[in-house]
Formats: sequence, structure tokens, C-alpha cells
Amino acid sequence: MKKQWVIIGIMLFLLAVDLSGCTSQQEVPKHKIIGTWNNINQFGNETTYTFYGNGSVHATVYSPGMLFPDDCWYQYSIAGDEIIIDTYTYEFKFSVDNQQLTLGDEVYNRQ
Repeated sequence: MKKQWVIIGIMLFLLAVDLSGCTSQQEVPKHKIIGTWNNINQFGNETTYTFYGNGSVHATVYSPGMLFPDDCWYQYSIAGDEIIIDTYTYEFKFSVDNQQLTLGDEVYNRQ
């Protein structure tokens, strides 16, 4: 009888371990900057940055009168409160609700 309880206990343990792998895990961004951010300044120039978790960023810049927006891909890195995009270094900060990003003097809204 004792042997049967040991076998049942082992089987329950294995079942619990097996079922624990079935939980859905959301991918947590490496940094809250990951995502798309948009800014339209007082001159109507629109800049959109999309930051990816692999360290790349896609920048789209459109100015009134342009036929096509400028699309560029860069690498970025973060060190403390500074972000380096290509060769440019910006101080950055987030709003309390993380819906606005300030890069230098420009404020971007999360899309």
C-alpha cells in the first residue's frame, strides 16, 4: 500500500510539472521604449520612431511639401537616461503613465 502512494505521488508530481508548461507567457519588453512613438512639431514635420527589442529603430520623417517620407533604419543603445540613435545622443524620459517620451526637447506620443 505504501508503494502505491509513492507511485501516485510521483505521478501527481510529474503531472503538475507537465501542466506548468501550458501557461501562456506574454513577452515582456526589454525596455518600455519598445514600440512606436510619434511627434508632429509646430511646423507640421512628423517624425515617427519604432523601437524594437533587438536594438534597431525605424525612423520615418515627413515634412510638408515632401513627395515621400524619409525612411531610415538605425541601431540604438540605452545607458541610464541617455539613448544613442546612430551617432546622436539624447537625454530621454517618460511621462508618469508611459504614454509620452521626451527625446531631447521633443515630446513623442505612444502609438
